[in-house]
Amino acid sequence: MDSGDTWVAVHLDEVEPVDWRRTGISWRPLRRALGADIVGIAAFTADRPGQVVVEPHTEVDNGRSQQEIYLVLRGRASFRIDGAVIEASAGSLLRVDAHAHREAIAIETGTAVIALGGESNFDPGPSEWIERARPHIRADPLRAREIFDDLRRNRPNDRANDVAEALLAVGQGNEQKARSIVQQLVSDLPDVRAILGDDPDLRTFLSD
Repeated sequence: MDSGDTWVAVHLDEVEPVDWRRTGISWRPLRRALGADIVGIAAFTADRPGQVVVEPHTEVDNGRSQQEIYLVLRGRASFRIDGAVIEASAGSLLRVDAHAHREAIAIETGTAVIALGGESNFDPGPSEWIERARPHIRADPLRAREIFDDLRRNRPNDRANDVAEALLAVGQGNEQKARSIVQQLVSDLPDVRAILGDDPDLRTFLSD
């Protein structure tokens, strides 16, 4: 483990395993090790195939009524979620809702599963949509429009929708429209100039 004033770095194997509720499940409390407060995070590790890495439970009956994400960090695990069986190899991620019954068994020695859980109240920033759409504004404008329509549905009053329209105009080769949108944005929201000044597709439309 290493740390500075503003960061912590830790390897999974450095986090001491705890026998989870005397079940034989190896629980490694990553949240505490990292000092993180954005999400609950822990790891479950297996010394042998057949070992339980996620105990049978729902988050409604035996948890915090939270949505969970499981990441298979290494090895392979067999998940059973509401009766469905999913064999998940390293790099696999699974989202499981609070009411779903889940459990997982290690298939390989050394399997490690990261569990992340929290309330379903995260508010993603508009850049999530903008950067997903950016590669498509010229190559596949219909796909870009689909992504930006989803942005508008999720954040109908966000001025990021104007940025989206400017990017679509760039993709269509309509520089006049893009310039007009960008300059109106800067007029309405002067602080946005610094943000747009870093935008690879829109910065050229900022007025002097």
